[in-house]
Amino acid sequence: MPLFEWEGRSVKGEVKTGITRADSEDALRTSLRKEGTILTKSREKKEVKEEKFNPKKKIKTLSIVLFTRQLSTMITSGLPLVQALDILVNQMEDKDFKGIVKDIKQRIEGGSRFADALKEYPQCFDTLYVNLVVAGEEAGLIDAVLQRLAVYMEKAQKLKSKVKSAMIYPIAIITVAIGVTLVLLIFVIPVFEGMFKDMGAELPLPTQIVVTIS
Repeated sequence: MPLFEWEGRSVKGEVKTGITRADSEDALRTSLRKEGTILTKSREKKEVKEEKFNPKKKIKTLSIVLFTRQLSTMITSGLPLVQALDILVNQMEDKDFKGIVKDIKQRIEGGSRFADALKEYPQCFDTLYVNLVVAGEEAGLIDAVLQRLAVYMEKAQKLKSKVKSAMIYPIAIITVAIGVTLVLLIFVIPVFEGMFKDMGAELPLPTQIVVTIS
């Protein structure tokens, strides 16, 4: 059933407005007339469907860093927290992170503290993050705390990337070594065994062990 935004006048000439569901504009007019209101203007109001999101999804660290830095910048410039969050929601492309931030904003509008709203999404905002936000809210330094959090998370992410890069080389070496060993055991050693047998020579004990393994 469509939703209509309407304007009308009572029998006393008072202007009335409202939003009402009705099958059609004629049905709305009839319904309002029964209530003593004459419809003067109406338009169908389009309802925005809430986009579904996964509240349990693990959001990328870089996305959280960017969110934290942008939020800090806007609060520093004087924007209220809720307004800053609303701007960020409208800029986001990741529907899951967008839904999470939107829910955080709505919780704040409903009376929750920012830190308490963040606690609902531990897969995005860990204990350190939440505790620092609590301290920032109590001290009135939420913008500075968010800025430091962004810097800390960026450094932690860079260190993590360096560690991963440093581990790639030894892992590659080990993988190649295992591959070469398997080739030797499966293809090369049996060939040498055949050659020794043809020559009537007895294999040394270490070689016999290797042949047995292969």
